[in-house]
Amino acid sequence: MKSQPIDYFAPLEPPELNILLRIKGSYRRYFVAYEIRDKGLESVPEVWRQESLPEAFKEMLGSTHPRYRGGEDLEDLEPGEVEIARVQLLNSVHGEVTSLRAHRTGELIELRMVDEWDTEFTLPYT
Repeated sequence: MKSQPIDYFAPLEPPELNILLRIKGSYRRYFVAYEIRDKGLESVPEVWRQESLPEAFKEMLGSTHPRYRGGEDLEDLEPGEVEIARVQLLNSVHGEVTSLRAHRTGELIELRMVDEWDTEFTLPYT
């Protein structure tokens, strides 16, 4: 029996997962996931569901604990782009995040890697 390849670009079920995977901040993503599980999506304030937070909100998170801001300074996903992997430095004060993203270009899937420091990554292709 041949297994089907994963379609990273297909909408997820339940639909709340689509909201979670667009949230850039690791702490905020974790918080929203538990809030949805325990009380439902309606209990999550709209600002917490957004991909990006206003700068004042990010500063408030960072002032509570620097790690709470981890991931919030990543670039937004481009249209049609999905995050397929994420690395968070757990032993770092700031909990920096590096994100591997993919988007379709015709028959091909192009990858790009971003971090919170605007590092220029060159990914090998074979």
